Amino acid sequence: MEWQRRSDAGVSVKLRGIGRVIIQGISQLDPFIQVGANEYNDEPAGDLDGLRALGEEVRALHTDCVGLQRKIDTGDTEEGAAAFDWGHERTDTSHVFRRPLDDQIAALRRVLDSGKDVDAPPAWACVSREAEDLQLLSFAAVAGFDPAVRMRALDTQDTAERMREARARLEQHRQMLAAKSALAGLDLKLE
Repeated sequence: MEWQRRSDAGVSVKLRGIGRVIIQGISQLDPFIQVGANEYNDEPAGDLDGLRALGEEVRALHTDCVGLQRKIDTGDTEEGAAAFDWGHERTDTSHVFRRPLDDQIAALRRVLDSGKDVDAPPAWACVSREAEDLQLLSFAAVAGFDPAVRMRALDTQDTAERMREARARLEQHRQMLAAKSALAGLDLKLE
């Protein structure tokens, strides 16, 4: 629990989770709130070779997106082109595409491993540390997309399916960034 605040209307609580649960019910038992929840894990990873290959595709696509985002940020799209302001996006999750995916995963790994016994089994009922890492990759790869995509990823119990979704979304995002980079390179003067 990160924080809690009591008021006349009740209690506000902010929790940080390191896994997924399905909430079965919530009940008020003064002065406490009781939550019934069950762990929600992926099905065991079957084809680790296939997952590794998908993971490498996802990493490569994300690397392309980071490179394109940096070009847009710095205005380094064409000689003399200035950075272009794209004001129509509703939510800015582009920070996810300004940092390499492996750096983001390493930061998540540190959070997961903090306070964990060295001999502890892999998280989320994974069969191996590698399967855990691939599952973590599949979640981190969709973190920069809109809430509906992230919710679908959380609801999916198949790491390979989530990776395929990440690959498709990253391919679309790469195309969008390439188009923005090309338009920014035209040095358009909008009035």
